[in-house]
Amino acid sequence: MNLRSPGVVVELYDADGNPVSDVHGNHSVTTDSNGKYGFDVEPGQTYKLHFIIPKNLQEDGYVFTPSNAGSDTGDSDADGSGFTVTVTPHAGQNIVTLDAGINCGCDRKQVSNDSGGGSAMGVISGLLMIFLSAGLGLWMIRREESEVLG
Repeated sequence: MNLRSPGVVVELYDADGNPVSDVHGNHSVTTDSNGKYGFDVEPGQTYKLHFIIPKNLQEDGYVFTPSNAGSDTGDSDADGSGFTVTVTPHAGQNIVTLDAGINCGCDRKQVSNDSGGGSAMGVISGLLMIFLSAGLGLWMIRREESEVLG
């Protein structure tokens, strides 16, 4: 899941990790309905962003994915605490690739309240597949035998 979703809070920091504001006084912005956000910053200054996983996703066990594990346009740029690398925009430059990816780092057993024994439907489905496969195999063997004998 990528945090280019609506309603995500993105904060602006200087290179040392101190909160700063853009030229309009915005320290934080919230992504729009298309997951877009923006800061108007001073050219030549160095900044980094901080993404905040929405509370409902934090409660479900979501964490940031490893940063910079792919192409610049397709990977997450946030580290485990939600901070990006520093960037120094030049006059007129728009940096549009800083984003954050998250995944469920939760223990699936706890989330699904699974006791570890598997569900009855899962066991029944598995047995049904075994029987169908065996039946199909026997039918194919019998068909070959009848063609050879016939």
